[in-house]
Formats: sequence, structure tokens, C-alpha cells
Amino acid sequence: MSCLVCYRNRWRNGEIVAVSSEDPQCSAEYTQDDSPQLFWRSTDDFDTAVTIDCDLGTAYEYDFIAILGHNLTSAADIIIYGTNNPDFTTDTEHDHIAHHGNYIYKILDDSRTYRYIRISILNPTNGSGYLQVGTIIVGKAEYFNRMPSVPYQASQINETEVEYSPSANMFTVQEQPSAFAISVTFIGLNQSTAVMVENLIRECGSFKAFVLCLDSGNANSKSDWLVLTDQGMLTNDHVDYWTWTLNAVEVL
Repeated sequence: MSCLVCYRNRWRNGEIVAVSSEDPQCSAEYTQDDSPQLFWRSTDDFDTAVTIDCDLGTAYEYDFIAILGHNLTSAADIIIYGTNNPDFTTDTEHDHIAHHGNYIYKILDDSRTYRYIRISILNPTNGSGYLQVGTIIVGKAEYFNRMPSVPYQASQINETEVEYSPSANMFTVQEQPSAFAISVTFIGLNQSTAVMVENLIRECGSFKAFVLCLDSGNANSKSDWLVLTDQGMLTNDHVDYWTWTLNAVEVL
């Protein structure tokens, strides 16, 4: 069991170059948005696979895949293809992605290094009459050298804004759905892991989402799509020994 993050989503920064079917109001580019509430949708559920192709711009190593906010059923056949050939005819490798709930997280058995990525979905028995996917993540898992200290804090929070009238009546200003929040502290991080944390903060700040997985052996149940609520600084306790607290909230 290991704890990891995936914060460089190569799919987010790539270019969607081909899609076999899309609703004009729900384009494949929405799969590059951090919010799964924005989604790609096909015009039908089809008897043949629906595909989305993304050009990452250059060949990148990846071993972590996530498909968030989807409506796929357990019968769906989900395959990710990688190649350096834009027409996907030669030198192509593929990995099958098992279905799970409406958020799928997958650590590949072997890392891949490719420029062009294709997501292929076959789900003709989908009762919705269309296929739908929110956020797609293609990136490299990076591991902490230590597990988080226990106990740690994790809970649902609700940040609905309210105001009070002079007579003490309460009014909702902006209602918000509840979201998962987590605070975990890592003690004893080595220098290379401290650099990883710095890169995470530099890359994401408090405005880009990342995956935190608390158990690499159970990615589907122990992963969350989060954004930092603060960018707490690393504490250097002594040489090659750092402490850092991660505070983050779920991206809805």
C-alpha cells in the first residue's frame, strides 16, 4: 500500500483532435475541464465503439487514468490506446479500464509513453440512449515515501452562504452542495518527495485539480479529485526530513 498524487493531467493540456460522436452542446473539450459537471455526450449509445482522440503535443509517460462523472454501465468496454502515430494504425498499445461507479481510477500495470491518446467506449446497452463522460485524466502517478500520519481529518462540508436580516431572519445567498474535504499530514518526507510536493503546489496552486490516492492497491475506493484549499509550506525538521500538511476539498 502506497500513497500517491497525480497532478499533471496531460489530457487537460492536450488538444482534442477527433471524436466519433458528440452532442453539439456537450463537446469532447469538456472532458479537459476539471469539473465533472461539464461533460462530453454522444448523440447515441451506438452498437460500435465511440472514440475521443487527444494529441498531448509531445510524448509523455503515463500510468494513471481516471474517467469521472460518467454514465457508463458495468457492461461497458473501456479501452485507452496510446501511440506516436496520429492515425492509430501502427505501434499502438492499449489497456482495458474496468468499470466502477461513476468515477473510475486506474493505475496501469506498466507505464506508457505516447503522444496520441484514444479513449474508446462500447456500451450499446446504456439505458440513457447516449454515453457521457465528465473529466478525463491521463497522467503519471507520483508517490510519497511515507504514508500520512494518523489520525487524519476527512469529512463532508457545506459552504452555503447565508445572511441575516436586522430581525435575525436567515436568508440563503448562494446554496452549495456538500463536498468532501480532507486534511492529512505527512511526516518524514525525504528530499525527492519534498520536491514532488513543491511541484504539485507550483503546478496546481489552489485553482487546478489533482488526484490524491491514499491506497494504491485500492485506487477506485481510496482516490479523490481535489483542489488545495491552502498551499501550506513544507517544514524542514532536519536534513532529508520534511513535514507537510495537505488541505484540500473535492472538485464538484
